[in-house]
Amino acid sequence: MTSLGEIAATLPNGFHDAKVRSCSLDFQERTASFELNVWVGDMEASPEQRELYRRAHLVIAGLVFCHFETPSQGYPFAEPGPLRIDLADPDPEHPLVGALPKNSFAARFFVSNWNAFIHFAGREANLAWVAPTP
Repeated sequence: MTSLGEIAATLPNGFHDAKVRSCSLDFQERTASFELNVWVGDMEASPEQRELYRRAHLVIAGLVFCHFETPSQGYPFAEPGPLRIDLADPDPEHPLVGALPKNSFAARFFVSNWNAFIHFAGREANLAWVAPTP
């Protein structure tokens, strides 16, 4: 089992400031798929190298649940564009986190565009690069 935290540890900046382009849920296959741009820039590099992003496909397999919180009022949630996220530990108060099946993990993305979270749990996380390193 590979968790999202383990994948984040292999990325230069984890999922900090990643940009979700799209998300799809497949209930038959029990997957959540995220098309995203992962920030791979280096803060110690030249200005043009700091803001490098690389396109990736993230799949949460063995999906247990996926819960999108309502965006906070006052945030421009209706504007088109990618969602800027950061990985966060699961919310111990979430009603489904305490009832997870064995060999599964929970996590959540903080969506700064919404000031809200996307909560999810699954059995396996996989990240595949869609584009070469910039």
